[in-house]
Amino acid sequence: MKRVFLLPVMLILAFSILSGQTFRISGRILEDKEGKPVSAATLLLRPDGKQTVSDNLGNYSFTLSAGSKEITTRHLGYKSVTLKFILRSDTVINIHLQVSPFELMEVQVIGEFTKSVEITPRGSFLVTPAAIRETPKLFSEPDLLKSLQMLPGVSFGKEGTSDIYVRGGGAGQNIIIADGCYFFLPGHLLGIVSPLDLDFLESAELYKDYIPSVIGGGASSIINLDFRKPHSDSLRAQLRLGLLSSGVTVEVPFKRINLDLTAGLKRGNYSLYAPLLKRIVRDDVGSFLPPDKYSFYDSFVKLSHESPKAGRISYLFFGNYDNGKDEAKTTGEHNDTLFKYTDGIVTGWNSMVHALQWEPPGNGQYNWKVNLNYNRLAIGRRIYSESESFVNTTGEKIGSSTTLYSFYPAINNIGLSASLIRVFNKTTLSVGVSERYRSFISNNYATHSIDDVEDRNDLGGNDLVNATLLFFSVAAPLAEKFQADAGLRISGIIIRDGGFFIAEPRIRFSYKPGSLISPHINYVRLSQDDHSVEGSNAGLRTQLWLPLYKDFGPEITDILSAGFQGQINNNFIWSLDGYLKRTSGMLDFKPGASFIFDTSFVDMVDRINLRAYGIEAGLIKKTGKLTGSVSYTWSRSKREWYAPEGLMWIPSTADRPHNLSATLKYHLKEKTSFGLNFVYQSGAPATIYMHETSYGEFFETKNNIRYFDYHRMDFSFRQTVYKRRFSIDIDADVYNVYSRKNTFYFKKTWDEAEKRYSYKNISLFPVMPSLTITIRFW
Repeated sequence: MKRVFLLPVMLILAFSILSGQTFRISGRILEDKEGKPVSAATLLLRPDGKQTVSDNLGNYSFTLSAGSKEITTRHLGYKSVTLKFILRSDTVINIHLQVSPFELMEVQVIGEFTKSVEITPRGSFLVTPAAIRETPKLFSEPDLLKSLQMLPGVSFGKEGTSDIYVRGGGAGQNIIIADGCYFFLPGHLLGIVSPLDLDFLESAELYKDYIPSVIGGGASSIINLDFRKPHSDSLRAQLRLGLLSSGVTVEVPFKRINLDLTAGLKRGNYSLYAPLLKRIVRDDVGSFLPPDKYSFYDSFVKLSHESPKAGRISYLFFGNYDNGKDEAKTTGEHNDTLFKYTDGIVTGWNSMVHALQWEPPGNGQYNWKVNLNYNRLAIGRRIYSESESFVNTTGEKIGSSTTLYSFYPAINNIGLSASLIRVFNKTTLSVGVSERYRSFISNNYATHSIDDVEDRNDLGGNDLVNATLLFFSVAAPLAEKFQADAGLRISGIIIRDGGFFIAEPRIRFSYKPGSLISPHINYVRLSQDDHSVEGSNAGLRTQLWLPLYKDFGPEITDILSAGFQGQINNNFIWSLDGYLKRTSGMLDFKPGASFIFDTSFVDMVDRINLRAYGIEAGLIKKTGKLTGSVSYTWSRSKREWYAPEGLMWIPSTADRPHNLSATLKYHLKEKTSFGLNFVYQSGAPATIYMHETSYGEFFETKNNIRYFDYHRMDFSFRQTVYKRRFSIDIDADVYNVYSRKNTFYFKKTWDEAEKRYSYKNISLFPVMPSLTITIRFW
């Protein structure tokens, strides 16, 4: 393993020596009036044919030979800028963009520059709705997380779900940030539908390699969201009619008062056809589908105001609701007694994000940003069983009993942060401080009552966590061709009965970023002070969020990675990376952990470590009628397991030795395009019970089996019809073209002939055609 990892490092040194004479162009993209950094701006350099995108601080860079050059910048809402110059040495060029409203035709032109996923010079992946429009989708749903599953180093969970595992980490170690607010989100409809709807977003950036110290909070990756902005001077609206969900978004610019409003609402359609669906599908599939009255909603509202005196002020609301109830009522008689039985289960979750962000007026060298936010997540399940007995002739009640298991924890979070960006000649310096207050409300209990006499067992208690954070980062060129990025996060965490101090250093060295061959090496330390604990077996997954206790502190991850990144003309981007990853302080349920008999979370969990390593390769074709990408990842992810004979290492839930993804998009005409996906992934680890006794079922080792290898092919067709005041997008998808029976879970069944139990492979999605109609008004 060490030899495999050392190979990229040795090649870095070799290419550094053998490279010829080149120079570096770098700088920042800034707003003309306020000097605010502009992220996700596209820069095209001619005649070399190179292209790049500015990062979240507005930084960009090219490495190329000397001669006459021309840089063109494009970004939605800004006037295009073209600069001509002669390159004779390393040069710093800061480009100032003027805000400009634009109409439909400008959106189409800019779309040519954003129809592929971008890799920034620091190794993050930038995704826009336009970049993945032609990519085939399950049920034609515009799902961000499923789009991220196609990237190098990212694998998915169960068939059709939106879970992502980044470089062998857990699904709960991927933190989402929007306007400075940190939050977690479950999925809808067994995890098949993600709340992160692409129709709500302007762009998203996945950090998994080098992560700047201004962001953090996740032990595996960070997903930074930029919600939708107005695209014209007039009212615009969009209506999407899909199979699993339908939604509407509006854009309302109030130019007289410099106020922009965007909003969106998505509703699940499952309840409309659930009764019919359960009649069509097999019983072993329909038995665990959500109840007929299951529903979910996602919504967002974003307001932003900008003026020379006030600077830029924005407010974001992002809300999610998920709820389902299944109840069965039966009756029975015995002699003169009537029995009434009620059995039911209520599942669901809800979340809300309120984020207020202020960027005071700046002078181009000093830029402030202040964030105040609140978010809440409540997720759980309630299972109940009631019985009543009556005298049949008189109706007199003679007895009752009730059993209830309630699991509804909630997390409330209040955050406040302030940061300053200082730009020197070739150096960008960032400093900041943040404060986060979190309350964990347990709300987990079990009750049993007979004739209104109740016996109750509460699990855990309410907890408070206060985290104070200081961060510092710097980006600067070294010598002639090297770029250095470094940072440090220092956290002080106070809990009810203790405290923790954490330092997170981060550093990246790269050679000639933006060139044909750009070697780099990174070291990043990450910490996460919210624990995600998963119950994993061959059935369906459960997940629990826990705060810090003095018995177990934060999760700490150290990542060492090295590799190459390059651009070939303006047509291809390629990357090759190797990584080593170690995480300490993760939590896992102990064997036999019980929400009924245990009285605290500490009694239910073990503290474990994880180690992962792998090699990632990716290639993106950006221009032309045929675009697309291909990625391959070889990796291993193992975790500790406390077996009776001692500590041992077993595959983690994210262990996928082989992961191959290929996407092709063909633009036949401006209005017509096709897409093709192929996905192959090693089977996921799972747990089956090996022993059955009078006390219950047991397994000796977790993740003791592996599902069958996963593969499928998808196809898509997109057609746009333009009219004077509106357009119609027709999105047709065929998921799993050759109807591969990929495993969703193993169901335990009794074989009457063999007189023994066996496990049956349950697959949810055969070949699955779908259609979505989107109408845009302007």
